[in-house]
Amino acid sequence: MNFWHQFPFVRLITPFIFGIISAVSLGQEIHIPLFIFGVLFIIILLIVFIPNIFFSFKYRWVFGLVIFALLYLSGFELTVQKSQKFKQSHVFQLPVEKRNYIVDIIEPVSQKQNSYKVIVDIRSAETDNKRPLQNTSFAQLLRCQQNSNSSSVRTAGLNFVSSLEFEQNLKFCKGLNKWEYSRGTVILYFQKDSLSKEIKYGDRIVLNANFIETKPPQNPSEFNYKRYLENKGIYHQAYIKSGTWKILSTENCNKLLAFALSIRNNFFKILEKNNIRGNEFAVVSAILLGYDDKLDKELVKEYSGAGAMHILCVSGLHVGIVYLLLNSMLFFLKKFRYGNNIKAVVLILLIWFYAMLTGLSPSVLRASTMISFIIIGKSLNRQTNIYNSLAASAFLLLIINPFIITNVGFQLSYSAVIAIVMLQQPMYKLWIIDNWLGDKMWAITTVSIAAQIGTFPIALLYFHQFPNYFIITNLIVIPLSGFIIYAGFLVLIFSPVHFISLVFSKILVGMVWFLNQSVKIIENLPFSTVKGISISFTEMLIIYFILISLIVFFLQKRKLFLFYALACTAVLLSIVSVEKSNHINQRKFIVYNVNKSSVYDFINGRKNCLLADSLFTDNENKFLFFVQNNWWDMGLKHNVKFDLKDTLFYQDEFPLYKRRNFIGFFDKRIVIVDKKFYCCHNTKKFEVDYLIIANNPEVKISDLVKLFNTKQIIIDSSNSYWKVNKWKKEANELNINIYSIFDLGAYVVDI
Repeated sequence: MNFWHQFPFVRLITPFIFGIISAVSLGQEIHIPLFIFGVLFIIILLIVFIPNIFFSFKYRWVFGLVIFALLYLSGFELTVQKSQKFKQSHVFQLPVEKRNYIVDIIEPVSQKQNSYKVIVDIRSAETDNKRPLQNTSFAQLLRCQQNSNSSSVRTAGLNFVSSLEFEQNLKFCKGLNKWEYSRGTVILYFQKDSLSKEIKYGDRIVLNANFIETKPPQNPSEFNYKRYLENKGIYHQAYIKSGTWKILSTENCNKLLAFALSIRNNFFKILEKNNIRGNEFAVVSAILLGYDDKLDKELVKEYSGAGAMHILCVSGLHVGIVYLLLNSMLFFLKKFRYGNNIKAVVLILLIWFYAMLTGLSPSVLRASTMISFIIIGKSLNRQTNIYNSLAASAFLLLIINPFIITNVGFQLSYSAVIAIVMLQQPMYKLWIIDNWLGDKMWAITTVSIAAQIGTFPIALLYFHQFPNYFIITNLIVIPLSGFIIYAGFLVLIFSPVHFISLVFSKILVGMVWFLNQSVKIIENLPFSTVKGISISFTEMLIIYFILISLIVFFLQKRKLFLFYALACTAVLLSIVSVEKSNHINQRKFIVYNVNKSSVYDFINGRKNCLLADSLFTDNENKFLFFVQNNWWDMGLKHNVKFDLKDTLFYQDEFPLYKRRNFIGFFDKRIVIVDKKFYCCHNTKKFEVDYLIIANNPEVKISDLVKLFNTKQIIIDSSNSYWKVNKWKKEANELNINIYSIFDLGAYVVDI
């Protein structure tokens, strides 16, 4: 029997995934003509029902090729169809201007430092109204609601089911301007006040906003937040000030999900009632219910450095623990007739209810879907193939949302599970331990190693670090997270009996405290994390080819795959050698785009010197987001930072000189024009290579060109928006080339 015949879903999902990836990468509205699908389908029918007439046995590969083409094109077309920005009704098609919108909040509200972040679906847009939303406008909406007898217009004609019905319903509202059916998912940041505090999932809101597209990365190697949002179907965002919005109605949502979220909120109150506070509350909320808004940055850093971040994100591990708990609690159903079937239905319902409690993250969706397939297989007394279950669950999720394949959690989750299924048992059998505790520790160790083998290339690509003590970490956090989940549920179950619930909450707090302290100790150990590892997407794929080849070689003893592994290793080493050579010979000058800050980087080989104002150098989070990834990608190993106020003469094979507003780097001369710069009048112009305008000086472009001959005038990101526009306008009038960091992103030049 052919080996691949055992995994039909694996074979089917492969071309489907290729089609999705092709459509996502292309990002264009290219539709596959319907007749092509028809032709392929007819060919399949002919091969299946009349094989002897149309194809001989030696051409059986044609059938596989046609199936591959059909699935590939299906994945491609599905992705294009699911892309919201290509739809005519999308808000993306409207002119960018301030207008009134009606939106539905589709996810739980997230609290930020200065605002409330919500994700909304746009329902309609007012097409001929540019004025801000006034109370009189809202009064008109309410009068329309009161005057209308139609149930379909009970909220001012806004609970519509189609664009035509919507326009008809709005005829009741003669005092209103024209509204147009419009759709789109956007992010809103509501200014914090007493009213925005009460916003919740399911609210329908009328508001005045000017949606702007998310900017692409403004600095080299910066995280591509624009692409991240686009893969979630989000292209616009807006800041909503107090007094520019009103709630029209509530409960415009999935009733079951709203019910689950209300239960989750009650669970939070129960935890708080039992005096669970601070980091303990944050960790319990994350592990038990998938709520991570309370996690502070220092705690996240510790868990990340120790290799325990997977514990704070509800995933297959957590769903598996819940499944084992529920499965053991429902043992009595086996005694009844059709008990296995009843148990399967109850288990699936409870698993998916727990998934809704945790917010239906991609990892939870994957785990819940896969476990559901396994439960169904067991209830039918059939032995399921785990690879088919994984492929089937992925197939279903990708049909619902093909863009989920771009989610890092989704990628890590599947790669971890596949690696565990493939490697854990062979590794576990290498060492048989008679001692019960030793056996369990060895089992956890093999699971940890297998999961790490499956996920570390993806982790290196996205996070640039590797936790060296991941085995020690997992020996502690995996069993402890199980006990925390069980104790957390006991706190919630016994909440009506406060005394018992309080006892379990004390135990829970103690376990979480021990978990936090253990993670902190491991993260503080010497060489706990290797940071600064930078690989490209191509290098990640080559590493996976090497791993797969080695796994097949060791498991099946096929020498050919050892040759493949060695060949891929040679290719990888060649690519790395070229990269190292480029790093050694690089020489660059960079002006970064960091809001309200001046940040300049001087690079020579693998050394660099960063000059920045104190607003930036004192903010570690800004440094990590805007600069650190670029340093890793450029292979910089010797980094020094100076304040822009400093005078320096830095040699040591790094010819950088700075005094006041003048900088020399190799043969390049740079002048910074800021508030302290004095524009003297001179008969002879100064020759400089780069002239940087910083920190809102009171200067004119015309005065600068009289004083300097320069290759490039640069306006850095420390200047105010209105001054940047003023200088740009003046430069255009003088026909002078000017580079605005605010508009064009970081300025990078090889010198």
